[in-house]
Amino acid sequence: MEMKVAVADRSAGFGDFISWMKSNGAEVDGVKITHFSGYDYGLQAEKDFEEGELMIAVPRKLMMSADNAKDSVLGPLMRKDPMLQHMPNVALSLLLLAEKFNPDSFWRPYIKVLPTLYTTVLYFTTSELQELKGSPTLGWYHFADVSKDYLYKAEELSTFSCYDSP
Repeated sequence: MEMKVAVADRSAGFGDFISWMKSNGAEVDGVKITHFSGYDYGLQAEKDFEEGELMIAVPRKLMMSADNAKDSVLGPLMRKDPMLQHMPNVALSLLLLAEKFNPDSFWRPYIKVLPTLYTTVLYFTTSELQELKGSPTLGWYHFADVSKDYLYKAEELSTFSCYDSP
């Protein structure tokens, strides 16, 4: 089955993204970001690499993680919300949302090149989910769905403000 992925014009941000990475300590030489038909963007080698030769090195500070969320504007919420403390994927999702709407975000070059459409199980149709019946993936889908519902209902999130309104 070939993946069908909508390709937004993210490529316009690739130059800024690579510059941002390099200016923050990443080593990105001998590879380029390329669109692969039927999939999406990925890295393509621009030279022959020797076995064991480094292709790319990304420092931890450029890896958006739940640890980053603890040190962000979400820190106070994370310290009091048990779900955010025990589900780092939810904290990471909230960090991404907070940074997406922060006009001065350190993460802006990264966020600008993220895809707008994903082909993960969370976006499957009902009939596609039925094909997973009996597999552990379906259970994980329901777990994620319940987690998503919690986020919509969490009172702390409805009153929490990361940034001042304009």
